[in-house]
Amino acid sequence: MSMRVTVDRLSKRHGKVDALRDVSLDIAPGECLALVGESGSGKTTLLRCINRLTEPDSGSVLLNGEAVAKRDAVSLRRSIGYVPQEGGLLPHWNVARNVGLVPWLDGRETADTVDTVARAMELAGLDSSTFSHRWPHELSGGQRQRVAIARALAGGQSLLLLDEPFSALDAITRSELHLAFKLLRKEAAFTSILVTHDLREAVTIADRVAVLRAGVVEQLSDVKDLKAHPATDYVRRLVDHAGLVT
Repeated sequence: MSMRVTVDRLSKRHGKVDALRDVSLDIAPGECLALVGESGSGKTTLLRCINRLTEPDSGSVLLNGEAVAKRDAVSLRRSIGYVPQEGGLLPHWNVARNVGLVPWLDGRETADTVDTVARAMELAGLDSSTFSHRWPHELSGGQRQRVAIARALAGGQSLLLLDEPFSALDAITRSELHLAFKLLRKEAAFTSILVTHDLREAVTIADRVAVLRAGVVEQLSDVKDLKAHPATDYVRRLVDHAGLVT
């Protein structure tokens, strides 16, 4: 079952800087929402508040109506798929062990875990017979990101958080992974939140886009409305700079 994510009036300060100011969002089950903005806009802080890597000063995050603040932080993070920019693979574990990390941490390894890992790899576009016994250093950047996505799926997570997962890749590999991710969403029902500084990437992948600036959501809309009706001058400049046309 995919997850509904509700962010209610979330605020967070880093010293004298407002990283988030009264941010509210509602992400439907199965939806992909992209958080877009320049460095320091608050998008990564918002993502990290969802899995409690960062604790907000006020406001709340709810997953299917349950406040994450009431959950044990460690078990919460294990229940949410997380794909960082560089994949975050353990270098001393082969691909299959990396993909099966969460079941291993939770003590849920069974005779079926091998099949679960293989299925997650296939969903992420990796042939399990070819890649299971390879090491992270033997993989290309795109392959490492596919492994990270497979790992996020192997634990049965219904919510994936992706923190600029494609930004370090070359243009061709990024394009291939964009397509793979869209196909993956059709086959495996999950909710996803993508952090990116690239508006073109956001409109390629996501159902809706939230544009953040200085900790505030300047516009939250579907891709078509964002391009046709920018809500602020800042959003309009982003749309123009990305070369998007209606």
